[in-house]
Amino acid sequence: MHIKQRIIGWFEYLDEPVSGASLAVFRICFSILMLVLVFEYFNLKWIDSLSGQRSFHFAFVQGINALPGLGMHILLACLAVIAIFMGIGLFYRFSALLFFLIYSYIFLVEECLYQNHMYLIALLGFLMFIVPAQRVWSVDALRKKFSQTVPKWCVLILKFQFVVVYFYGGIAKLSWDWLQGHPLSEFLLLRASDPFFGPLFGHLFREHWFVTLISYGGIAVDLSIGFLLLCRRTFWLGASIALLFHLMNACMFNIDIFPWLMIASIGLFAPEDWPFAVLKSFRIKLSSHPQADRAPTEQPQTEQSKTRLWMMLLIHVYIAVQILVPMRRIFYVGDPCWDEQVHHFSWRMLLRDKRSSSFEMTVVDPRNGAVGLVHPQYTLSGKQMSDLLIVPHLMLHYAHFVADDFEQQAGVRPKVFVKAKVSLNGRPAQYIVDPKVDLAAESDSFLPAKWIMPLQQ
Repeated sequence: MHIKQRIIGWFEYLDEPVSGASLAVFRICFSILMLVLVFEYFNLKWIDSLSGQRSFHFAFVQGINALPGLGMHILLACLAVIAIFMGIGLFYRFSALLFFLIYSYIFLVEECLYQNHMYLIALLGFLMFIVPAQRVWSVDALRKKFSQTVPKWCVLILKFQFVVVYFYGGIAKLSWDWLQGHPLSEFLLLRASDPFFGPLFGHLFREHWFVTLISYGGIAVDLSIGFLLLCRRTFWLGASIALLFHLMNACMFNIDIFPWLMIASIGLFAPEDWPFAVLKSFRIKLSSHPQADRAPTEQPQTEQSKTRLWMMLLIHVYIAVQILVPMRRIFYVGDPCWDEQVHHFSWRMLLRDKRSSSFEMTVVDPRNGAVGLVHPQYTLSGKQMSDLLIVPHLMLHYAHFVADDFEQQAGVRPKVFVKAKVSLNGRPAQYIVDPKVDLAAESDSFLPAKWIMPLQQ
């Protein structure tokens, strides 16, 4: 009975009404950044890897294919329109659902475009769908009589998501390479020759003590910043550090909209009604101050209770998944930066500098032993090709594609071998997959891959 009371008390705490103003500000910022992201898909030629005119994609899930012709171009344009609808809060729930489904599909079509913030956007798309972020400053709020409050869990779940990104990002940096200044030293050396940063900071970027300071400072910031932001007493300290940290990252590293998305999240950690307080200080009144009441509903009380219960269960399952998935690293022996078996979905950021020194894929006809050289550059985009050269499981996927195509034409399944030498974080180049293993006969699984060569330290 005591445990049951604690659970009920916890659920009641999560269901307490708070102002929806900070959530509304984040909704608007998120939508603006999504417009920028869609622009980057076209401007940075990412759309080339998504194009349905290509015969092969490194899909996350087998069976998910790109739309034919210009379908992916049109879908991205639609995503931009949907982002606008989300920003202004027009048909918000339907728009948020469409955004989540469309963006998740685009994300899953092509693995070589994976970046941590793209995974984060997919997660945020889901969260923005389940939270009523349209309660304040939206077209829907003008059309309907909404309470300007939201349940506390709506803000807390978003806070949780960003704390996970920070914390696991810090945990991932507790690696031998990062503690030795790699690959940060390589990244900073590139910046030392930059026409803007070079004259100002080039001498610092070459100093070992400075690289060490940034390396260890990055760990300290990532591990602490989420908790500093969560605590009211340390919020302003955390917000200042976070702002400076992400502005520095935006200037020094090419990580697209990620720093700006993290900056936009800072407002979620402030008191929920801070936008009203800011407007009040400027004597601006866009709407009445939110009252601590619940949104009117025509649902029967029993139906409301069931809906809330299922929502509480959903968010707790979501929390458990977000905590456990990055922890799967403990089941693997190798270096994730090398074998990349747990690189994705684990918030491993700026931890590897991999370079290909040689790559050769051959196909062997089992009937007569004839050997043919595979030329993947004719079927892959530049981004797909650059990732194929250094990522083991992408080599496996492409080997299966080659074998399937050969088998379809010749009626017999060939053997496919890969000789690929890769350098990780300044090490001498070495074989990344076993050149004697027929990759066409190997399967991709969650188990440690024996066909991936161990990293020679």
